[in-house]
Amino acid sequence: MLRNLRSLSKRAFCAENCNKVSAFPVGDPFCVVAIESSCDDTGVAIVESNRRVLADLRAGQAHIHEEFGGVNPIFAARAHNVAFPKLLKKLSSYYTPELMGKVVGVAATVGPGLKPCLHEGIEVGLRLAKEFGLPFFPVNHLEGHLLSPRLEERQGRDVEFPFVGLILSGGHCQAVLARNVGEYVVLGETVDDSIGEAFDKTARMLGLSVGGGGGANLERLARTGNPFGVKMPIPMARKERRHEIIFSFSGLKSHTRRIVRQEMSISEKADIAASFQRAAFQHVVEKAKLAVEQAKKELEICSLAVCGGVASNSLLMDMLKEFSHEKGLQLYSPSQHLCSDNAAMIGWAAIERLQRGKHTSVPPMVSLKPLPKWSLEDTDYIMNAHG
Repeated sequence: MLRNLRSLSKRAFCAENCNKVSAFPVGDPFCVVAIESSCDDTGVAIVESNRRVLADLRAGQAHIHEEFGGVNPIFAARAHNVAFPKLLKKLSSYYTPELMGKVVGVAATVGPGLKPCLHEGIEVGLRLAKEFGLPFFPVNHLEGHLLSPRLEERQGRDVEFPFVGLILSGGHCQAVLARNVGEYVVLGETVDDSIGEAFDKTARMLGLSVGGGGGANLERLARTGNPFGVKMPIPMARKERRHEIIFSFSGLKSHTRRIVRQEMSISEKADIAASFQRAAFQHVVEKAKLAVEQAKKELEICSLAVCGGVASNSLLMDMLKEFSHEKGLQLYSPSQHLCSDNAAMIGWAAIERLQRGKHTSVPPMVSLKPLPKWSLEDTDYIMNAHG
C-alpha cells in the first residue's frame, strides 16, 4: 500500500498543473487527512474509506464573534491561524506507521466560504501535503455537506443515488438533485438570506447570544413558546411565487423586526421565536416538496437528505419526516456532530471522489487561490482557471 501511495504521489506531482486521480479499489481501505476552515470552525480529521472517522478535532470561535453579532472574517482567519498548530499537534498522535501507510493525500476546503478563512486552511493543507510527500485534494465545502449523510452506515439504509438534498446552514440554503458524486443540479436556492443567517439575525433581535450562531439558542427559546402565538407570513406563499423553487427569508425577518419591542417578557419572546421557526420551516418543507416533484420528472427519487447546521433542529426534522412519510421517501441527515462545519465531511467528500476516479490532485508546491463563490454544479476543480 505504501508503495502504491508513493507511486500516486509521483504521478500527481510530475504533471505540469494537475492530474486526474485513478479510482481506488473498493476493497482496499485508504485514508485522507482533511482540513476545514471555511467560516468560524477550525477542523482537522483523518477519515478512512470504510466510513470510519479515526480523528475529528475542532476549535470553535463563539467567544470571539459574540461582540460583533456575527462572524468577522479577519478575526476568524486569525483564530484559524492560532488554532491549526494546536489541532495538528493533537492529530499527530494518530500518525502511526500503519496509519501513514494508508494515507493517500490531504484534502482541504477551497470554497465556498470566507476568503481569509479559506486561505488559512488551504495553506495548512498544502504545507501538510508537502511534509507528507502526498497529493493535495481541493474539496467543495457544499459537496462535503451534501455527502455527509453517506459517511455513516445505517444497517442497510444507506443514502443511495440519486437523491434530493437540502443544504441548510448559516451561509447556504439550497435544494439539490444529486445524480451521483460530482453530478449535481441546484434546483433552487435562497435569493437573499440563508436560513441560518435569518435565524441568527432573529436571535439577535430577541437579545439572544449569537456567537458561533444563534440558531441553537433560538430553538431552545422556541420550545417554551406557542408556534401559533404570533401571526407570521409564510415566505413565497403568494400565488405567483408558490410554485417556484426559491427560498427567501428577508420578508419573514423584516416582519419579525417590526413586531419585536424593546421591553418584552420571556414568554412573549418565546412565542415570537416559536412562530418564526414554524413559518421558516413550513417554507422549507413546501420548497422541498417542489424540489422532489421536479427531480422525479427526470429520475426515480427515493431519498431526501438534509444537511448543514440547521439539520440539527428537531422541529425541522419532525416536519420533514412527516412530509417524507407521506411521499414514501427515506429521510436522512448526518449525526448532530456532523451537521455543523467539520473536517470529517471534507475528508469523506475527497474519498467518495477518489473511489470513483473523479478527483483532481494538485501538487502541494503550487499556490492556490480560495474560491469564495465556488458553485456546487462545478465541483471539478480546474487549476488552470483558478490557480
